[in-house]
Amino acid sequence: MSSEQQKTQFGEYSDEELAALAKQSTEAAGELTKRFFAPIRAAAVAIDQQISDDLLQEGLLAMLSAVGSFDEKRGSLRAYVMTCARNRMLSAVRRNKPLGGDYDGSEELEDKTEPAADDGAMELFRELYEAMERQLTERERGVLTAYMTGMSYAEIAQSLEITEKAVDNAMQRARRKLRKEFGRQP
Repeated sequence: MSSEQQKTQFGEYSDEELAALAKQSTEAAGELTKRFFAPIRAAAVAIDQQISDDLLQEGLLAMLSAVGSFDEKRGSLRAYVMTCARNRMLSAVRRNKPLGGDYDGSEELEDKTEPAADDGAMELFRELYEAMERQLTERERGVLTAYMTGMSYAEIAQSLEITEKAVDNAMQRARRKLRKEFGRQP
C-alpha cells in the first residue's frame, strides 16, 4: 500500500479506532505517533526545554505503551495518552537529575492548544522509521514494535518464544543503535 493510500485510509479513523488497529499494524501505530508527536513535543518543551529531546523520547514511548493499554470505556485516547506521556516525562526528570532538568514537579502543566505538526516533525518520524529498517535486526524491530504497542517484556518474550533477558538485550541494542544513528551518543 502506498503512503498516500495509507494517509487516506488512516485519516478516516478516529484516534480510538487507530489504537485498536495499532495493536496489530505498525503502520497504524505510525499514524498515531504522527498525530500525537506535536502535543507530546509541546509538553516536553514545557517541562524542560534544555532536555526536551530526551523527554520527547520518553513521552513517545509512553504514548505507544498507552495505546496498547487503552480502554475505550474509560475516556478519550487523547486524554489518556497525554496523561501517560506527561507522567513518564516528569518521572524521567525526577529519576535523572543528572540530565540537567530543573523542573521541580510542583508546577502544573496547562493544557495547550495542540500545535500543528510541522514539516520537521514529520521528517523526524520518517527518518526514525527508515533508521529502524536500516539499523535494526528483525528481532530488534519486532521487540521494539511490540514494546511500543504496550506489550510487557514477559508478553514479548512469550509471543516471540525467547527469554525476557533476550527481549531486554534486543531493546538495549535497538535504543543504542537509534541513539547513535541520531547523534545522541558516540
